[in-house]
Amino acid sequence: LAQAFFRRRIAKVYTMSSKVIFNAGMTCDGCSGAITRILKKIPAVEDIKCDLEPEKVEDRTVTVTGAGLDADDMLAKLEKWAAAAGKTVSLKSKE
Repeated sequence: LAQAFFRRRIAKVYTMSSKVIFNAGMTCDGCSGAITRILKKIPAVEDIKCDLEPEKVEDRTVTVTGAGLDADDMLAKLEKWAAAAGKTVSLKSKE
């Protein structure tokens, strides 16, 4: 039982990232502010950049940097926001 726990824990460490980019259906500063507040609660997050510049909403991105970022955990939190706000969010890339 203990070996299975450690195998899962080690596997999770290897899936961590230092930079994660999401496509987010942000339409205003309120959306980017909400996303920033949600992600800042995650201890591994060091910096968040919300790009509202692209004309198409689906091309707007959120770039998160930090040490040992869990992209799946962040995506789950952002999906919860998106469902409540009637927005879209998806994982674009992770490094």
